[in-house]
Amino acid sequence: MGFTTYPYDVDPADTDSVSYTSEKINAYGDIVAFHFDSGIPWNEALAGTVGTSSLVSGIRRDLDAKKTQAKAGHKIYLGLSALDSSRISLAGYRDDGGDGRPLPFPWNGYGFNDPDVLAAYENYCAFLIDALRPDYFNYGIEGNSEHWSDSGFAAYVGFCSKVYAYLRAKYPDLKLLVSCMVNGNAPAEVRARALMPFSDYIGVSMYPFMYLDPVRLDGGCYVGNADPGAYPSDWLSKVQSYAPGKKIAICETGLIAEDLDLRSTAFPLLKRGTESWQSEYVNELLSECDSLKAEFAVWWEIRDYDAGWKWLNDLGITDPLLSAWKDIGLIDGSGRERPSLSAWKSWLDKSRKEVP
Repeated sequence: MGFTTYPYDVDPADTDSVSYTSEKINAYGDIVAFHFDSGIPWNEALAGTVGTSSLVSGIRRDLDAKKTQAKAGHKIYLGLSALDSSRISLAGYRDDGGDGRPLPFPWNGYGFNDPDVLAAYENYCAFLIDALRPDYFNYGIEGNSEHWSDSGFAAYVGFCSKVYAYLRAKYPDLKLLVSCMVNGNAPAEVRARALMPFSDYIGVSMYPFMYLDPVRLDGGCYVGNADPGAYPSDWLSKVQSYAPGKKIAICETGLIAEDLDLRSTAFPLLKRGTESWQSEYVNELLSECDSLKAEFAVWWEIRDYDAGWKWLNDLGITDPLLSAWKDIGLIDGSGRERPSLSAWKSWLDKSRKEVP
């Protein structure tokens, strides 16, 4: 059980949020999740110079900082994506000028069947693995989008098959996986099954308040409640059918504890959230994980990022979609522990049932 290392404030001047987050995630978990989802240094990865190039020195500083964030003895989960935020296109370019920047030539013309894309990605995977020595490595975050074209997804599956074979040969003892979005969408489920031969676990990315509860259409907006009692009874257990015989691993999840208002976005949504529903979800999630003998569960954020959201707003960055996960912390924006944290700690303190 654990959390990602994302701090509640993104202001570079606020180093306290980083140390606070590190302290809390180590105290309230036994696995630390490092998440790399902001682009790939494609040129440097292909040339094998990520470890030396001045153009990507920020990546090495990021790695050095992450190495201090996991307590000795804690497991490490490392997630990486070759996809951009659309989850159907090649990830943007990451260098010291920024994250997820537009792809330069010739990368802007490449697809997942290009040998340079494969070689660069394999090199970058190896660089991160050697630097962080994870126990679990997710090399394909959320690759099962229903928005893929058939040919595009076929190329991505072929890409994953080659990356998996490369990593399995190079790191025979490393636990490898891809994660899939669980959103109740049938095409997404079909694509999740297609990726499972190249994963040691059924990796799950699940934010049920966005998808699983019943909604009504009101004036062009989808309105509902983040009430776990309204979710389908098999909301997690049916994921086991993606790859019978493999364990589930919750790579990221969370539930809002406050109302979510996305009415002004391209995805108009209004959801009511409460702390009691969040606490109920924590208990149901971890009870299901225990029943299904899941490998691990990662909650996305330990504390609401109210401070980070304010900092972005002050810079003029106000896209409401960036706030969709702002209130899923087990600690609220003021630092107050929610009832859900007590539920989480209760499960963390339990002795794990013996697996036959």
